[in-house]
Amino acid sequence: MNRRSAGVLGELTQATRLTIWPIISQIADAYAGPRTALIAEAAHVVPPIGAQGLNMSLADLTTLVDLSRGDPGSEASLAAYARRRRPEAWARLMGIDALNRTSMAGARPLRDLRAAAIGTLYASGPVRRLLMRAGLGAV
Repeated sequence: MNRRSAGVLGELTQATRLTIWPIISQIADAYAGPRTALIAEAAHVVPPIGAQGLNMSLADLTTLVDLSRGDPGSEASLAAYARRRRPEAWARLMGIDALNRTSMAGARPLRDLRAAAIGTLYASGPVRRLLMRAGLGAV
């Protein structure tokens, strides 16, 4: 890192021991409570694949604002938010988790199958555009 940074900030030294954090997927059991809405990573944690955590977080905020009708903490607003966002987030989390698990597959046949499947999806313009729109939440 010292060589790559060209010493711009002086000599770099390791401040802490290296740590490995598992890449996990999690979703909250409940998205709302009394005058409380869980949004973003408080509601769902996904591996960093295709900025989906950001997209999901923005969808949380947009949905909460759209459904709030002036009082985002009202029981009706929070119930509507939870009914709409949790199933959508759960479905996306399952898809992202599946992609993450396949990306960690170590066996050569699984890696080859994954590469072939991704290549096939990428080669089809309409499918690629559909997947991009789905990733942005526009489907």
